[in-house]
Amino acid sequence: MYRGGLATRELPKFALARLLDGLRRESLAAGRELADAGALPEADAVWLLTLEELRDGLTDPRSLAGIDVSERRRAFERARGTTAPHLVTSDGEVPRATAPTDAEPAPNRLVGTGAAPGVVEGTVKVVTDPADAVLEAGEVLVAPYTDPGWTPLFTAAAAVVTEVGGRLTHGSLVAREYGIPSVVAVADATTVLRTGERVRVDGTAGTVELLERDAATPPPRRPRRRRRPDRTRRRTPTRSRGPSSPTTPSTPGTTRRDIARRPRGRTSRVPSSVVPFAPFGNRGPA
Repeated sequence: MYRGGLATRELPKFALARLLDGLRRESLAAGRELADAGALPEADAVWLLTLEELRDGLTDPRSLAGIDVSERRRAFERARGTTAPHLVTSDGEVPRATAPTDAEPAPNRLVGTGAAPGVVEGTVKVVTDPADAVLEAGEVLVAPYTDPGWTPLFTAAAAVVTEVGGRLTHGSLVAREYGIPSVVAVADATTVLRTGERVRVDGTAGTVELLERDAATPPPRRPRRRRRPDRTRRRTPTRSRGPSSPTTPSTPGTTRRDIARRPRGRTSRVPSSVVPFAPFGNRGPA
């Protein structure tokens, strides 16, 4: 009974994603209608309106005449270029707090919060927009954040590193479910790390170590999976036993039958339809 009910955990997320997808489609249709009426310069400018302004505009397009869409877009771009704090109180204060860790700072080491245990080496792939991202099997996904729209990329990732998040955020839970190491709250990870660099991700210690480049080093390969009769059971990553084996790879895992059957070496691409609610989050205008 318990195993049969595991699948129901995703139903609320699935229902919410479908709801937001419907809202997104209706909003874009409204944007096209307002653009055809001359109230907006283009359809995707609808994301720069408040809900009240959108309602008023659909009733009377002339009500949008005093809105400077260009200025709002510039303000959005300025805001998107800022770095969000890891913690903000209900009063708007930004306390300086760090997660407890035993890791010592080093020139080639980034320190964050270990969200999913395991140690793995791989090639960095920096992704800031999942809509058109392609991730090769065994690459380390480095992103500013993750949400349900990023989940398809996890199927190919050897590890996940994000600039924001905690042990209970969506990306951390998915990483533990898939059995891949994850480190969150790594400041400036997407700017310090570059696509193509080799790193060692320690999801237990909460560190990301930049390794020296070696042209003779072959690309990382994920270990073979041993199938179990019960595919609903978790697979936990192999942990490093100490300094003598710091490069112990993580064993990829899954609780999804379709992912378990995925051919090795296949790339993971996120179609635009998988991110139905992106404009309501941090991506901004479509």
